[in-house]
Amino acid sequence: GTTDTDAPLGVVGPGVLGQVAHDTFGSLIRSNPDCDRVRAGRRDLADHVDWALDRARLEHGLDDTQRGRVREYLLQSALPAFVETDAFERLCRADTVFVEEPLETRHRVDGLRIEFRGQADFVACDGDEWLIEDIKLAFTAGSDETDRRYRLQLAAYRWILERQSANATEQVVARITNVGARDDELTLQPETDVDAMIGDRLR
Repeated sequence: GTTDTDAPLGVVGPGVLGQVAHDTFGSLIRSNPDCDRVRAGRRDLADHVDWALDRARLEHGLDDTQRGRVREYLLQSALPAFVETDAFERLCRADTVFVEEPLETRHRVDGLRIEFRGQADFVACDGDEWLIEDIKLAFTAGSDETDRRYRLQLAAYRWILERQSANATEQVVARITNVGARDDELTLQPETDVDAMIGDRLR
């Protein structure tokens, strides 16, 4: 299948690479970027990459060779792909964005008291609509099983947010955006019955 041949997986593992990429994306969104300026190349994004790499050096002990390869991948491949996504534009336009937002709740399902914990990459409020945006670095083309797991993850995030926030009622749209070997988007619309999805998973 298709693979992301630019990803330096022989230098660092996918977990570390994914963490550095997500830290970079989060740092960029926290800076309240102008979408058009970023896409036109009128803003230097290297500071966001370097900040994320400094964190990774402390947490994972990246050496200079690893740092250089990951930096090159982020600046030349992953970050340019991210800023061209619809997700990036939605996050730029949203009224409020929470980065790496913890999602957790305790709730009864079929008489059982269940505790759910998760962390969405981004939770945004845009007018009367809530957005859950999760970004995946895709190193392969994926599969039907991968997409099934992703939809269940989105259902869990939306299910939690609807119970965690009194304001998040009907209009919660949850999406996963892939960048890398695949560049598609999975969307869970507000009308999707997430209660049924969660209940089926727990039975």
